[in-house]
Amino acid sequence: LINDKLMALLVLILDLFKGMFAVFLSKLFGLDYSLQWMVAIASILGHCYSPFLNFNGGKGVSTIMGSVVLLIPIESLIGLTVWFFVGKVLKISSLASILGVGTATVLIFFVPYMHIPDSVNILKEVGTQTPMVLIFIFTLIKHAGNIFNLLTGKEKKVL
Repeated sequence: LINDKLMALLVLILDLFKGMFAVFLSKLFGLDYSLQWMVAIASILGHCYSPFLNFNGGKGVSTIMGSVVLLIPIESLIGLTVWFFVGKVLKISSLASILGVGTATVLIFFVPYMHIPDSVNILKEVGTQTPMVLIFIFTLIKHAGNIFNLLTGKEKKVL
């Protein structure tokens, strides 16, 4: 009934919205920005180490991007664009994921200093890039095997 690519797309979208929903609720309840970042990190860790899956799960990239798109929208949307194009052109999911999250992480050091309205750029409110840097380090750790395979030319094309 549903082919593999369609199923993968459905899972990707659901994982993305899982992260978005958690952060959306934290915003809805008026939590401060630091707590919103904690909610984002909790949703990512919950995805990667689900108690319902014997503390196993995915690598968290879709949940990461869903979580942070409501916190750092400009950086996240650019990161998602990089992820999409790298995935489409090179067809290597792990590389696309690492570069997408990495791009968003690098941008957090520049976007706050651009003339963007504070309503879009909440990093001025948080005052630190630490949560996103930690999320990127976590992404690298979760992709350690993929990074080794990329460096040795053994990473499979999957997209």
